Amino acid sequence: HERQKLDLWYPKNIPGPLPAIVWIHGGGWSDENLTKLYRPEPELAAMAKKGFVCVSIEYRLCQHAPFPAQISDCKCAIRFLRAHAGQYHIDPNRIGVWGESAGGHLTSLLAAAGKVKEFEGDGGWEEFSSEVQAACPWYAPNDMVRSALERNGDLMDRLFGGPIEQVKDLV
Repeated sequence: HERQKLDLWYPKNIPGPLPAIVWIHGGGWSDENLTKLYRPEPELAAMAKKGFVCVSIEYRLCQHAPFPAQISDCKCAIRFLRAHAGQYHIDPNRIGVWGESAGGHLTSLLAAAGKVKEFEGDGGWEEFSSEVQAACPWYAPNDMVRSALERNGDLMDRLFGGPIEQVKDLV
């Protein structure tokens, strides 16, 4: 899918392999008008200068594919980075994730659902692990049932592919 892309920041003149920080954007799993304002580029650049490979990933939005496509795309990106660790100077044993809002939710899931097969998807590089070693979710909506029932029913219906009452187990 055209949304399955990533950008990388590297430190200059620092030999690898280096730890990686993966940024996951917010936007309610649905914002088509994402700009670079959705990612903290100055902070990512500053961390690259300190010896990290920083990666900003994208994922399919809920209008393109319902959940769990979003977490599957994130897990695929982690596997991709491990598969290409040598090329990108990444230490495959030191990958952390950081995200805000919807990206914080996906960051939390990456940390908590490392071995959940149903979230892996079929995007490729299945021989590599999608587990992460660190996670920093910023203002993540983690109680999805409560969010769906109390305030974001329409968004949650789109994200999970149906009304909460019909997809509660998935939520």
